[in-house]
Amino acid sequence: MMGPLITAEAATACGPTSSAPLTEGAKVVVDGSGTERDSGFFVGCTLLDDVKPGMRVYDDEIFGQ
Repeated sequence: MMGPLITAEAATACGPTSSAPLTEGAKVVVDGSGTERDSGFFVGCTLLDDVKPGMRVYDDEIFGQ
């Protein structure tokens, strides 16, 4: 079980619709940003396709706080 992120802004920044993966050419196959819980800021499971070496989402760990 994963806990919530600290703020809505943090959830948006590390979610699949954050701009970095999409502007670099990755495609969202499964969008976990719509995950709903009773309370808190959660990002559900997300799957990206067309990710290549050199893309930020490939090279850097996506870490939410």
